[in-house]
Amino acid sequence: MRQVISEMFSAKPCTLLGNRVRLASSASLAAFVLLAASLGHGQGLRLDHLTVAVRDLPQAVLQAERVGFTVKPGRLHDNGLKNAFIEFADGTEIELMTLVGLAQDDVSRTYEKFLARGEGAIFLALSAENLSAVQHAWSNAGISTRLSEGSAWSYLTVESPVAFRGLYFIRYSTEPPHQPGRTRSGIRSIALSLNPQQVEQLGRAFADIGYAPAEDGRIELQRGAVVLTSGPRREFLNLDLCTGEGWQGPEETEFFGLKIRLQTC
Repeated sequence: MRQVISEMFSAKPCTLLGNRVRLASSASLAAFVLLAASLGHGQGLRLDHLTVAVRDLPQAVLQAERVGFTVKPGRLHDNGLKNAFIEFADGTEIELMTLVGLAQDDVSRTYEKFLARGEGAIFLALSAENLSAVQHAWSNAGISTRLSEGSAWSYLTVESPVAFRGLYFIRYSTEPPHQPGRTRSGIRSIALSLNPQQVEQLGRAFADIGYAPAEDGRIELQRGAVVLTSGPRREFLNLDLCTGEGWQGPEETEFFGLKIRLQTC
């Protein structure tokens, strides 16, 4: 089970933020093409996990179990964040996260502000093998990022535009062992709503790392897909799940602002 987001939330702010990306003004076109190609589809960009911020974690767990999911307990972190996990057979996950008491660092304060407004999906993590290529290509697309490297994993977070901060990348030094729960399904796609200009910019950024959106905004990854759609504000919308044979849950349900659709595939 990947507890990357949990460890990220308990990291010190200086570790979390890493080094500011400086836009490369003198990089040659040839170098850029090589870097973009080095990521590409062969690098296995995949959906990793979606984090949902909730005010009452025990109630959120009960709600997930009523849908038919198996929920694995997490733990309370030093910064006041506490989590639980819905593990899927394909390695993707949904993380349920709450804040217990007062926020202790910048990350927990992000949750504090979010939960003051409501509940729902807050972060989407994608795994990638070449974070440097993503960092370089996205800086050329006008997206400023910060890279933090560790012995077990590294991650690339977005600094600006602010609307893209809910999306980040992870690279695992070694693939952690996965022990899926009884839930026989996996994340097939997640829709992200942005304004039209942001959809265009983010679409170009994905195209620059080898994953160009289709006409309907769907970006097919090596595992799962991200669907970019125009809307009045930034938010995660539809979540499509694949289910295994024998699924006894509903075909469609609402879950903290997400419209979840389940189908055998």
